[in-house]
Amino acid sequence: MPKSTCYMCYFSEDQRCLQYTQFILRESHRSTARQMAVQIHEELLQDEPDAAMKGAGVKDIDKHIRKHMLHPAVKVPSILRDLDNVREALQETLVTKDTESGAKVVDAGNVVLYLRVVRELNQMYKMGDVTKLTFGAPDSKQE
Repeated sequence: MPKSTCYMCYFSEDQRCLQYTQFILRESHRSTARQMAVQIHEELLQDEPDAAMKGAGVKDIDKHIRKHMLHPAVKVPSILRDLDNVREALQETLVTKDTESGAKVVDAGNVVLYLRVVRELNQMYKMGDVTKLTFGAPDSKQE
């Protein structure tokens, strides 16, 4: 395997990597890329103790999930998490205290930004299967 090649991309046709890809697609709405990377790495180590030296360390797998996997089942939950982090940060800046009077003041500019982020979040939810976007909720499929 060439040194600059991603382990997961290089072995993407391998049965084990195909299983990892299916796991990522199935679980990305519940787990972060880092959480899945840790789990995959631990499993890889059982069969390949030197996996990290071959480019299959936790950071490598995390990067593969975040940068190389473009499937909507991976990207949409990631974007939602990012937008929600921005929403939370903005929410803390909506009301400030006036330094002179001590009165609470609404920051109109941040309110506008906050509402834009909320609107984008709502648009993202409209794009996909909402049951797959309810993080940590059990799957809605009854088998």
